[in-house]
This record gives sequence, structure tokens and C-alpha cells, in this order.
Amino acid sequence: MNLREKGNLSSLKPWLQRTLSDSRPEKALRNRIKRWLKEKVRGLPPGFIFRVSARKEKGKFIIDIEVPAWAEANPVRLHQLDLLMAQLEELGLTVNVFYREDLPEKEGLFDELS
Repeated sequence: MNLREKGNLSSLKPWLQRTLSDSRPEKALRNRIKRWLKEKVRGLPPGFIFRVSARKEKGKFIIDIEVPAWAEANPVRLHQLDLLMAQLEELGLTVNVFYREDLPEKEGLFDELS
């Protein structure tokens, strides 16, 4: 795979198929999405960690991503994340993104990961 194909949507399809065929697809998907976000979103400060949870409901995988930053603070970064989430949604995943100001709305969503 050359560098041009690395970020391509076509490179995600086999990646997703391998992940979902794992014996524990929710855990594998969570870890792959975390790694993928870390590779794609450059220039993050030290200690910046995306918290990801994955679950399967009614035959569909739902990904919840907690971004420990304010959405209004950096519109360019917000747009970059929106484009990455659109790539995941094109693959048939349902993606929910929660920013710091959304934390009261999703109380308890990530409690099982703590």
C-alpha cells in the first residue's frame, strides 16, 4: 500500500472486515478506531486521548467517541473530525461524537470503560 492509499476509504473496508470477523468485534473495533484516530488526527497535545466505546444494537455497530476538547475552540479541527466520522459512516457504522460541552448530556455513557 502506498502513501496515497493509506488514508483512502478503500483501505478501510478490508480493515473493517477483519475487525468485525474477530471473536470479540466490539473490543477489536474500539481499539482499531482509537488507533485510526490517533494516526489521522495530527498535532494533538500530549495526553490527548479519544475515549471510544463500541456496541452492537439491532445488527448495527454503534461507535461513541468522546473528544476531550471544546467544539468551538478549533473549527478547523472540528471539520477534520467531521470528515473522519463521515468516512466511518460511509462504511455502515453509526458514529456519535461527544465534545466536552456535551458531557452532561451523555452522563454514564463511558462508565463501563473506567
